[in-house]
Amino acid sequence: PLWNGHVYGMGRQMNLIGIGVFNYAAIGYNKSLSDNLFADVALHAMKLSTPRHVDETFGISGKLSYSFNSRMSLHVFGGFLFTPVTSFSRNDYGGSVAFDITDSFGTELGIRGYREYPFERGGVTPILMPYYKFKKHKVEMDFGGFLQEIIYGLFK
Repeated sequence: PLWNGHVYGMGRQMNLIGIGVFNYAAIGYNKSLSDNLFADVALHAMKLSTPRHVDETFGISGKLSYSFNSRMSLHVFGGFLFTPVTSFSRNDYGGSVAFDITDSFGTELGIRGYREYPFERGGVTPILMPYYKFKKHKVEMDFGGFLQEIIYGLFK
């Protein structure tokens, strides 16, 4: 059935000293479509309050994942803001392949495209995200943008 999935929510508030307050909330739904296919969709709301200005935006994001086997999976993702504002307006989309090298270490490789509204520009950046898994937790960091800047700097 369609509703045999999981509904989840998340929220966050950050006080940026000297700048203002950033609030974020999301509600999402994820579901296994088959033994190997997994879908996730979420609605987002963000608000940045500064002493003289307030920016709000709403968006949607989604991810479709396919597991080839227990160690390798393909991911396609995208996000869209319905109300782009100047403080945080970036739509993104892309795809990646994740593979476990050992039971606790792996990496994700791919490409992310984006569109930034305040500057009316877009681009692509690589995804190079090693990760470490322990118990039910996963620690990961994307070095793709860092690698891209190093390569651009070498050939500048």
